[in-house]
Amino acid sequence: MKKILMFLTTISMTTSTSFSVLSCKTTTEYKEIIRPEPVYLIKQYGFKGFDSKKIDVKKYVYTYDLIDELNKYLQLAGYNLNNLSWDITRNKMILEKGLEDNLLRNGNYFFVIKNKLNENDKIEVKQKISNSKYLKDVILKTNLKDIEDNRVKTVLMKMIFNNLNLISRIDDIAKEMLNSENITITDKNAILNFKDFDKKNRDKFYGQITLDFNVTGPNPNWPSEKIDINNLAKEGGTNVKNDLGILKTVNPFQIFSQYVTLNFSNKLQYLTILVNDIDIEGIKINKIDKNYYKAVFETLKDTGSKYKNYLTGKLELTFNYFGNEIISR
Repeated sequence: MKKILMFLTTISMTTSTSFSVLSCKTTTEYKEIIRPEPVYLIKQYGFKGFDSKKIDVKKYVYTYDLIDELNKYLQLAGYNLNNLSWDITRNKMILEKGLEDNLLRNGNYFFVIKNKLNENDKIEVKQKISNSKYLKDVILKTNLKDIEDNRVKTVLMKMIFNNLNLISRIDDIAKEMLNSENITITDKNAILNFKDFDKKNRDKFYGQITLDFNVTGPNPNWPSEKIDINNLAKEGGTNVKNDLGILKTVNPFQIFSQYVTLNFSNKLQYLTILVNDIDIEGIKINKIDKNYYKAVFETLKDTGSKYKNYLTGKLELTFNYFGNEIISR
């Protein structure tokens, strides 16, 4: 019995010692914690009298506003802007034109300001821009594939539904596309040319882009004869929703798009008919009650063009809007 106890004691001590050693190794092993360098959006070297802490880079949504602010504080510090140089990169690519380049496009900007009179003076600024209105920055899917016809509104809606990031700006895009000077359409593509950028009018879309498509002709599932717009909405057992709920904007194409989303999301084969047969620009809006409105869309009369009209009747839609009061129109 004593031998057994001594054996168990030996095992116990050995095990305890082993665990003790392991524990020691675990607690004393040194691992260096790698900490990333802090991210500074603005760094200042020299430039005596200039205080970079006064500038909050994050509050600026446009490069030009940030540049104006930097110049203001540099001048207040006694520096002549003519004695300063700017080196600018966007996404690590040097912009050869510097301040004269288009600084409204999306990207990660890196500005380096130097004092020509003192090589020790330097300011580095980082800024990220993501609100570009340049067409190639916002229209990411340019191949629209099959399309029933090449009318402007058909192309517009196909492009919007392929680039849903633009749906909140559909009226701005529509305004430009419906201007015949801004679009050239062939049987295979549409070339949008919204002119050059204007740094004073920063909310305007600009640039040039080509949208490719394949014209297939009328959809065989379209109605064989004219149909009331309200009856078309009921097809497929849709529970028609003519109350659009709360709208953030009350522009014609925005209201139209909300109606389509609520009632035709599973019947998008009718989108071309809807956008071309409804007089979207002729919308009439009347106030019913506080923050509650009615919008009326009429269908267009048959003009005798090569494109057949399919819809009759009118749409009466209601919605809530809590912005500035809408003047009846």
